[in-house]
Amino acid sequence: MKNITWDNFKAVQKNPRYSFEQLCRILFKRKFLNETSVLTSSPNHPGVETAPVFSQELGKNIAFQSKFFQDRVDYRQIQESVQTTIDNYTGSLDIFYLYCNKDLSLNSKKVQKIKSDLKNSNIDFKIISNDEILSEIINYNDLQSFFFGNHTITKDWFKEYNQLSFDSLGNRYNPTFNVITRTDEKIQLFVKEQSAIDRINTKKLNLIKNLDSLYPLEDNDLIYEIKTFVNSIEDVTVEKIETCLKWNSKINMEFKNEIKNLIVTKDELKAELETITELSGGQPNKIFNKINNIDRLLEWLDSFGCSEDEAALIENKILIITGEAGMGKSQLFATTVRNIVDNGGYALLLLGHHYKLWKDLILVLDF
Repeated sequence: MKNITWDNFKAVQKNPRYSFEQLCRILFKRKFLNETSVLTSSPNHPGVETAPVFSQELGKNIAFQSKFFQDRVDYRQIQESVQTTIDNYTGSLDIFYLYCNKDLSLNSKKVQKIKSDLKNSNIDFKIISNDEILSEIINYNDLQSFFFGNHTITKDWFKEYNQLSFDSLGNRYNPTFNVITRTDEKIQLFVKEQSAIDRINTKKLNLIKNLDSLYPLEDNDLIYEIKTFVNSIEDVTVEKIETCLKWNSKINMEFKNEIKNLIVTKDELKAELETITELSGGQPNKIFNKINNIDRLLEWLDSFGCSEDEAALIENKILIITGEAGMGKSQLFATTVRNIVDNGGYALLLLGHHYKLWKDLILVLDF
């Protein structure tokens, strides 16, 4: 049990009371609930840390309260939580679990009264304290690492650490939700996920399809030459994603003279169109179609490659995403981190509410 002590817990955690609640929440869920169970909580939840939840394993509605004491046990504080629980959940709660980092005097009058009050409301009282909690933690390397600083950095460590963050998010993260939004695509490009790489390479195929859709220009050889050039461009990879930033300058430099000629031809066609007074025979439409084709071709060549936003996402090392509460930022970050790790990469999801002060987070990130 190297480093698995409450003294070490207090040394590692900036806010031991809050961290103890998070630890107990994870232990409670792993021991009594399944993966699909959702713990619903809110600040100052009446009496318990989460609303009563049904345990399929026990066949009962259960809830828990965590109490972390720096010195001696404050039984009055426990009694207040128990009374609040009785007032709010009598009839909807079967078992009340109390997690405490200190041993309680089970035969003391105070504990016996707490047990009696709960029993009178048909609520069983279960205490999980001190060494019993530490013994459970021995079974979980991720909890030893996250809460007691007892780590060995491996790929599994990344998965376990992130799972703790996923669990801590509760119903703010749904791993089965897989709708890809524009914001998802941006962050995928920023972290250089393979899906973003594939979208960049698809730009070449899209340009060729667009070229094939053009009505014949007078110079069909030009279309063939552009397609041949685009096909010669090497696909980008995760390691060489920056090469796509030069696609636009390459194609415009390669066909610099042809582009100038197209602009001249377009101007000549516009001038010819203005001189036509007879609208019969379809000649104006033919000229207009040629102008339209030239405009489309010039636009495609001008926009080929990466946009300014895409270039910024590829080149910059820091991305800040802002938004109102409930807009899905936590879901976005959690999904991104899971995808990176599941595909063999390395990423950590650090949740702001795990850190008491911003300077604590900055120290972790080593800025």
